[in-house]
Amino acid sequence: MKFNFLSRIQNKIFLSLMLVAILPIGYFGYNSIKSTRNSMIDDTLRKMYLNVFSMGKDVENHLKNAKGDLLYLKSSAPLEYLLDAIEVNDIASFTYWRTLLEKEFSNLIEQKNVYLQAGFLSRDGDEIVLVVYDMNRPIILPWKSLHNQRESGYFRMAAELSNGEIASLPLRSYVVKGLNLSNIALMRYITPVYNRSGKWMGMIYIDVMGKHIYNTVKMSIMDRAFKVFLVNNKGFYFFNPEWEVEENLLTASDSPENIGEVYSKEVVSQVLSGKAGVVMDDDKNLFAYMPVFPTEMDKSFYYTIIQMYPKNLISGGAKDFERLFLITILAAILLTVLMGIIISKMLTNPLSRLKRGVQLIGKGNLNYRLDIKSGDEVEDVAVEFNNMAEKLKKYSQSLEEKVEEKTKKMEDYEKQLIHSEKMASLGLLAAGVAHEINNPIGIIVNRIECLKMENKNGGIPEKVVKDLDTMMHHAMRVSKITGNLLSFSRESSHEFKSQDINKILEKVLMFVEASITAKGVTIEKYFARRLPLVFGSSGGLEQVFLNIVHNAMDATKSGGKIKIETRYDVQNSEADGYYPTGNGQGNGKCLSVNISDTGDGISHEYIGKIFDPFFTTKEIGKGTGLGLSISYGIVKEHGGEIRVDSEVSKGTTFTVLLPVMAE
Repeated sequence: MKFNFLSRIQNKIFLSLMLVAILPIGYFGYNSIKSTRNSMIDDTLRKMYLNVFSMGKDVENHLKNAKGDLLYLKSSAPLEYLLDAIEVNDIASFTYWRTLLEKEFSNLIEQKNVYLQAGFLSRDGDEIVLVVYDMNRPIILPWKSLHNQRESGYFRMAAELSNGEIASLPLRSYVVKGLNLSNIALMRYITPVYNRSGKWMGMIYIDVMGKHIYNTVKMSIMDRAFKVFLVNNKGFYFFNPEWEVEENLLTASDSPENIGEVYSKEVVSQVLSGKAGVVMDDDKNLFAYMPVFPTEMDKSFYYTIIQMYPKNLISGGAKDFERLFLITILAAILLTVLMGIIISKMLTNPLSRLKRGVQLIGKGNLNYRLDIKSGDEVEDVAVEFNNMAEKLKKYSQSLEEKVEEKTKKMEDYEKQLIHSEKMASLGLLAAGVAHEINNPIGIIVNRIECLKMENKNGGIPEKVVKDLDTMMHHAMRVSKITGNLLSFSRESSHEFKSQDINKILEKVLMFVEASITAKGVTIEKYFARRLPLVFGSSGGLEQVFLNIVHNAMDATKSGGKIKIETRYDVQNSEADGYYPTGNGQGNGKCLSVNISDTGDGISHEYIGKIFDPFFTTKEIGKGTGLGLSISYGIVKEHGGEIRVDSEVSKGTTFTVLLPVMAE
């Protein structure tokens, strides 16, 4: 007899269960693997971009601080009086003020610890003051060690600048392995100096070391998988993490000098485009990059921070998920086989007994009966078999007995049919419920495993915390721009105490006023006298006002103005519908801080979204969309309220209402 696999009931049951179990799992598993891999790539690129963006802004702010320090030296009193002494050829005054200027230069270099040297040249090119940083201390060079630099390129560059302009001069084309970036000068900032009568008297300059930049990019070595490079606009290395690995046996001559020697032309052209972005179409690696321009005037030279992550590490995380999926498939197959054996036995055993009974009846044994209690169609067949045997045995009974017997049988059939339909309906319902519950639970379990694997491989919260710590550390250093300002630190949410809003605003303006003025924007301050104190966190309130003032500065063009006003007007605040609840220290009254600008304003369609996290109308690289969202949360934490009123083409006004302390 020819063998047919589907001729057996047991094989049909196995095949049906396999199709019912494996096909849904395979379909949803494949889509889950695909979506998981894409999600891992997107998450990795987002982390990489945020990382290079934060590092780029850190380096950018460091270079801006250098220009601020140069302007600070330019406006110092010793320099102004020294220029007067040079103009009238007063030797005694010249010697006195030159000594004070040397101390001014020396103090700046010693305090900041990021400048290699600072100098002042007269209009004839003579070095008047020169302070260098050597052996962890500033050294003032004596008069006899100074030279004339009239023919130097940076002196000629300064002679072409107008008053107030700052130029940058790159001092390094690249850095090779073995040369420590933190101990060399990368950039020289130059500005001309004029006396009180507006006459050009020479120039001053400072040389910026790579120490801060080196410390910023070197943080990436803590996570070997994410490699960070620093190159210039020509692709030459200034920092390569491979140089920091002790077991790397490459010599300076063996190590590449340019990223073009390592990566494809397509990747190099994108990362050196002078714009921020990501590269995800490379075969082997993912890239995120952020350009840093030393000056806004000259866009021809810049540094680029590049972060690279191998794609095979992402595939490794996806393979763990695939392995789990294969284990699930195997478990489903084993369960299907086990269920197939049980179900097939439940069906084929009664059928085998029925077959044997038919054979015995065929041989004349009319006393044989089947005892099958399966509760399904097989039991019905067994009953029919017994009835047939009984009819053959009692064929001689009367017609009434036969009718009565058939009536009874019909009632039995009806009951059995109803019972069978109920069982079938319950079976379908149970199968549907199991299918609907198992699929979501399986997906949820898979998602949880993915999160666990991501936490083990990358540790997102830890890296974000480290990045935030780094940003806070260097923000505290930035706050020392004018020398003796208080540390600009962010307090914890529980560090609430009495605060003077006017002083907080003065501190914020001290930090940003130079940038606003340099943009050509006027600041108007109207601070109410004897303003009541508020109970709050100085760091949180500073962050609120700094975010709003920064947004106003970005929105206001040259020639515009920013107005900051503080008021204590109880009736107006209550009339506007705000009743301060405070934070346990208030008296039910409030003060208001109004910050207005003459920028382009905010369109009506965006007004309702400006406090949403990650919402921003700025272009990529200009904002994260978190400033106003964070400010909103801080104001609410202080029991206050923040409002916005804007008109397109006329400007925007932010009003912060804060409860005052009880007197």
